[in-house]
Amino acid sequence: MTEEQAKYGGNGKASDITKEIEKAKKAGANLLLPSTNIEALSDFHAPVVDSVYLSANKDDGDVYSAGGKKFRITAQGLRKLSVCAGVIWHPYECKRVDDRSDRHYVSFQAIGGIRKADGQPVWWKGEYDLDFEVIEEELRDQYINTVGKWANSNIDWQKKANEDYKQNYIEKCVRRDLLFKRKHKVKLAETGAMNRVIRAILGLKGDYDEKELAKPFVMVRIILRPDFTDKDVRAKLVDASIRAMVGIYGPDTPIETPARDLSSMGEIIDVEPPEEEEQIEPANGPDGDPSPKEVFLSYSSSEKIDVLTKLAKLKGYTLGEEWLPLESKTERNHVRLYDHLQAMVDDDIPF
Repeated sequence: MTEEQAKYGGNGKASDITKEIEKAKKAGANLLLPSTNIEALSDFHAPVVDSVYLSANKDDGDVYSAGGKKFRITAQGLRKLSVCAGVIWHPYECKRVDDRSDRHYVSFQAIGGIRKADGQPVWWKGEYDLDFEVIEEELRDQYINTVGKWANSNIDWQKKANEDYKQNYIEKCVRRDLLFKRKHKVKLAETGAMNRVIRAILGLKGDYDEKELAKPFVMVRIILRPDFTDKDVRAKLVDASIRAMVGIYGPDTPIETPARDLSSMGEIIDVEPPEEEEQIEPANGPDGDPSPKEVFLSYSSSEKIDVLTKLAKLKGYTLGEEWLPLESKTERNHVRLYDHLQAMVDDDIPF
């Protein structure tokens, strides 16, 4: 538990967290969500109070001057707050939305979401565009205003500058800034759209003073916290971990079928296989690795049927009455069908 968590409630029951949030609110803490009432949590969930501080020192990059003693939060500061609040971004809807036909214009859309303390999801869409014809005019007005103040400057070269020098200075600065914005236009539009979402979804103000920045930005999150001392819970977690590790490559050993009691089936008659059918002898692949056929043989009956169905579809082979229904066929028939499908080459596939 961090110092901030201990100060503003840490981890505990819903009622305790609600009381601590109210205290933090009265103390002037900056709440990242308007909801302060948390009720009816399950035994497997727990509320957590997270907090983050932003530096009022402009050199740290969290804020920049908004005039006077006010500060606005930079993109870096907004990212810190979004991580604390758990803001997530839609992977497909955060994208450029203009038709890209105009090199002087770009528009970007961002959709971010957050889960409130009561579990309700909240989504917000923000758009940001850059029109470089407008930007060029704004930059030129900005530098014209700057040059206009040179007459009252304490710097000698600014006082002595003639009109040609001032005009060249303006054009040079406008071109420099415009080229930078053009080069990074998509990143600037993306950042602008995401910043709008963060400000709106967290309810941030336009500017803050030093006193407000000295206090933490507080966020309440609900996390899954099962009872790890419970044997059943621990067994489920271990099982889930093992399945996650072997899920991609499959089990290392063949799946064993449960033994059946054959005593009630009467006398067992040993029938010799037909001579034309070959015995099942899986061959090892290169370097001793199991061959595809050996892997196929390790599958259960239902898994073999699933593989045969997909393989027949891939090969473009229509299963006839000889093979259907697969569920009623023996394992030897499954292996025969597998060998037949694997032996098919591209020329055998009808198109």
